Amino acid sequence: MGVVGYFYETRTKVRTRSTHKYIPQHRSHQSHSSHRSSSSGSKRSVPTYTPPPRSNSTPPASILPDSSSSSRTTTSEEFTRIAKRVQQGLKAYGYYNGEVYGMVGTDTKAALSKFQADYDIKVTGTITPDVLEALGIS
Repeated sequence: MGVVGYFYETRTKVRTRSTHKYIPQHRSHQSHSSHRSSSSGSKRSVPTYTPPPRSNSTPPASILPDSSSSSRTTTSEEFTRIAKRVQQGLKAYGYYNGEVYGMVGTDTKAALSKFQADYDIKVTGTITPDVLEALGIS
């Protein structure tokens, strides 16, 4: 079962020199804007995007990390002490041959990367909790 469309014929008056002609047109075509010329002078409005306003508010405490959690900031002195212990551990395992001075330089990074690869630890070349655990450093 289909839909049948109906077209009604109307006449449009066209003026020529001294006579009037009637040109048949379909009424259904007169009502469609797609059949009109785009130069008719009417402007179509184009939607524009307006971003939502920015909020300068602080997120609720329920989604912020707990300030009493075990994460803490390592001081420079504490890091130097840990780096020395890591260098000593890497030296004991044969991965590091440099001076134990507590600074993570290129030799220490290379030793860490090799150690991490050999012990199936994610290779970062940095001192990570997994490296500390593998070396028995707490």
